[in-house]
Amino acid sequence: MERGVLKVALCQCDVVWESPKENGERLWEPLEKFFDGHSADLLVFPEFFSMGFTMNRDAVAAEGGYTLGWMKRVAQRFDVAVVGSVPTPVEGKIRNRCYFITPDGAETYYDKRHLFRMGQENEHYSAGGRQVVVPFRGWNIALNVCYDLRFPVWSRNVENRYDLLVNIASWPDSRIGVTEHLVKARAIENMSYALFCNRVGQDPSNSYNGHSRVVSPRGEDMATEIEFGGVTFLVATLSSEKLDMLREKFPAWKDADKFEMEIDR
Repeated sequence: MERGVLKVALCQCDVVWESPKENGERLWEPLEKFFDGHSADLLVFPEFFSMGFTMNRDAVAAEGGYTLGWMKRVAQRFDVAVVGSVPTPVEGKIRNRCYFITPDGAETYYDKRHLFRMGQENEHYSAGGRQVVVPFRGWNIALNVCYDLRFPVWSRNVENRYDLLVNIASWPDSRIGVTEHLVKARAIENMSYALFCNRVGQDPSNSYNGHSRVVSPRGEDMATEIEFGGVTFLVATLSSEKLDMLREKFPAWKDADKFEMEIDR
């Protein structure tokens, strides 16, 4: 498929603690209102948008696949690809699993590589070891979750393998200032678009204030905010023509260092 523009919408929402069904019901009306007057190719939710950043195995078990089913209904209803992460039991372990759901219901997933040890995530979850780039409507989209953003080697865009880096997060307001620099650095160094979708509100341990953003390959903020029903949507239109032109006129990617990563599983 020939590439063109990609319309993205980030859903910067609050999260009711460990309540997947309530979160799904609360989001549906704002989504209806948003899509009544707007369109998007890609709709992005924060990390654990239906649960909160929980370490509770019982709550994870009780989730029972509700969120994945809800994401598929949203993708079909609004003809949009949907990205969001869900705590997912896998063979006796829990993965922080980021799903990419297409409008026809096809699913791809990425398991978060860098687990946030300062929040004990590494004690409750099992790390992934596979980078994932999803082809969609002529674009190649790399999936990335929260703490992954701090590790540039993991996100390195070798030979322009991807066009857009998507990072979904539960990033507390006490550390939010660094995210502007990290997102812009990932975009500039990888000569790609980058987006960061973060939650708002509170959980038992932290408070969150969003600061979601969409950044151009030149490091420029480019999203516009729209609010429906207490939910903020950040929207932007990405241009493959502008991206290709930059990569052709300023081909710094050709001089990137080659390396191999050693991954502990």
